[in-house]
Amino acid sequence: MLDWSLEQLAEKVGVSPSTVRDYEKERRGSEIGDLMAICRSLENEGVIFTPSENDLGPGVRLAGRRPNVLRWPVKLGRWGGLMISVQ
Repeated sequence: MLDWSLEQLAEKVGVSPSTVRDYEKERRGSEIGDLMAICRSLENEGVIFTPSENDLGPGVRLAGRRPNVLRWPVKLGRWGGLMISVQ
């Protein structure tokens, strides 16, 4: 989703690539500290982990990007729409 390599994720988290690889292959599970650091790094970049709900399993998605409004609209544009400057 973020187009990161395993090495890039490991660098951002501050762990070795083998640690990330072990979590991917489900070789680690009792060491919650590294896993939480991996989750936090992904969440800081906009990844959202969704829980299970009813018949739907857990999932992952990216947070929607909201435009940065430079100036709030004060008048209608030529075709009746609000004129909003965004970045």
